[in-house]
Amino acid sequence: MLRSLVGSEMCIRDRLGLCASSKYLRSVRAYTMWNCAAVVTNFALKLRWERPLVCNSLAIFASYRTASVDAHEDLRRRAGLGPFWYFVGDNAVHLLPLLVLVRWLVKHEQFCRPQHGAFALLGQLFFAFSQGGQMDMGQIYVPHDVPFAWAAVGLGPVSYTHLTLPTKRIV
Repeated sequence: MLRSLVGSEMCIRDRLGLCASSKYLRSVRAYTMWNCAAVVTNFALKLRWERPLVCNSLAIFASYRTASVDAHEDLRRRAGLGPFWYFVGDNAVHLLPLLVLVRWLVKHEQFCRPQHGAFALLGQLFFAFSQGGQMDMGQIYVPHDVPFAWAAVGLGPVSYTHLTLPTKRIV
């Protein structure tokens, strides 16, 4: 039933041409853009979402790096940028949010729990099924090695929660 609901929503959206009509609207479909908006909103409104967002940012960074191993040139061509500017943009949207959030957590002596990693995985799964109706995100991005990208999504945030040591109890 979920697949039919997602499929009907995609059919309506595609018939209206909402994502195909604008390069900006196509880029909003990327999960990375939603993550960057959440990071900015978190700091602007002081929402205290840093711990789930660092796990989510790590999942995005790990899955993108894993997917780009065999699809780097396709991703660069899709972005329409030269190698240098693609490198700059890639690190600005995939690595920078992660570094900012990790720095904040270290500075404020907070740590991530395994539940934050599970929440990040749930967010990735929700995005995949709401945007594509399946776990293969090749239709939104470019064709890539899907099982390894999802392994990075699952292992990245969960392993991060075990690398951070609890130094301060958060109530």
